[in-house]
Amino acid sequence: MDKTKLLEWVLRISVAGEFIGHGVFALQGKKQWIGWLEQMTGVDTMLATKLLFLIGLFLINFFFLGKLGTEFILNKIEPISLFKDGKFLILFQNNAEI
Repeated sequence: MDKTKLLEWVLRISVAGEFIGHGVFALQGKKQWIGWLEQMTGVDTMLATKLLFLIGLFLINFFFLGKLGTEFILNKIEPISLFKDGKFLILFQNNAEI
């Protein structure tokens, strides 16, 4: 395996670890993370706990069940930046021409 392929797989595994790790910590409802969410949003503890759980579900589902997570592991993807309706979007393509 050449160095480029090795680096590519290291980065893929790192991103997978980020999504899975942060998602699991959010699902666990880490007390410190709930406190941060309360400070950043100004919501009470109960709502911050529910929001953190939903964030955890999103991260786990986005990686494992989402098409992007699957393609990220299986194929090389490239981000494409576009403007639509005055909003900045980042789309992902699988080595295709636009």
